[in-house]
Amino acid sequence: MLGSCLSSLSRDQFCRMTQSHDRPDHSAPFEQRDFASDATLLASLFARSRDCIKVLDLEGNLLFMNEGGRRLMEVTNFEPLRHLPWARLWPEPNPGAMEALAAAQGGSIGRFSMARDSFAGNWRFWDVEVSPLVGQDGSPQRLLAISRDITEHHRAQQALHSLSSEHNHRSKNQMAVVQSIVNQTLRGTYSPDTAKKMIAARLDVLARTYDLLMHSPGERVPMRALVETGTHMLDQRRVSLEGPELVLGPKAALSLALILHELSINAATHGCFSVPHGRIEIVWRLAEMDGEPAIELVFTESGGPAVTHPATRGFGTRLVQGGLSGTASRAWLDFEPGGLRFRLLANLAGAQSDG
Repeated sequence: MLGSCLSSLSRDQFCRMTQSHDRPDHSAPFEQRDFASDATLLASLFARSRDCIKVLDLEGNLLFMNEGGRRLMEVTNFEPLRHLPWARLWPEPNPGAMEALAAAQGGSIGRFSMARDSFAGNWRFWDVEVSPLVGQDGSPQRLLAISRDITEHHRAQQALHSLSSEHNHRSKNQMAVVQSIVNQTLRGTYSPDTAKKMIAARLDVLARTYDLLMHSPGERVPMRALVETGTHMLDQRRVSLEGPELVLGPKAALSLALILHELSINAATHGCFSVPHGRIEIVWRLAEMDGEPAIELVFTESGGPAVTHPATRGFGTRLVQGGLSGTASRAWLDFEPGGLRFRLLANLAGAQSDG
């Protein structure tokens, strides 16, 4: 930072550098010239600096602000600011500014970061360093305050923090879903091998849906792609899909994928896909529920064996009849003689939200 160089200068050196009447010896060879006393060069450096450089008296009152700093702070006229307490330029409360000022007055370096609007009202975030300008006796004679605009860096850090928090939240949700799948499956009256295969299949469709979410803009999954993922284990040549272009948010997408997976498992084991010529029709459309826009999805089997109502209600049945997670919904599971029929109604706004 330019400030570390300036803070090591004596008061006399600094004064000489900033006085326009100090004329360097331009007749000397380039490598022998004393650029520390070249006011023109110093003025150019100050004007081009990306920092707002200010000189304060020992009481902390403003004496000087470089041209580049005035541009950064969007100061059109420095004169009304001259001799004002520098600490008052920062929003109250400003313990960071006061502590940094006290440190510099005591001969050390103070530093803090704080948000402050420019004089034109534009939000900025600054990294600030305050250090002493010492005299020949080594004691502070003036103070140097250098502010660097780190607004974009700060925003990037905030975005990274937000992303990290969101990732942490999603990871916990994923673990909760996995734990629920494993626990609910193990509660059934299945052999260890059967339970292992069921868990693996359910986790596979979960992983496929997460992968679909990660590659979808804004984590909004197109309905057709989601239905294909939920029924991926079935021969798609025997599955008819029809519906408008709709998208679902993360929570609703995961829930629907698992529901469709359970319906597919049942179709392959007991329903229309347990015979060579059975078919499944999946239709979705915009509808209405409780006076609000909704999504309606209907899953219908045909061409399979006669359907009977199951004697027990396992995890898969409970999952399907529970409706869509994360939004107001209703679900109907009808074991009709011609084939199983599942119907789902879900609030559109809730199904498309981040959930």
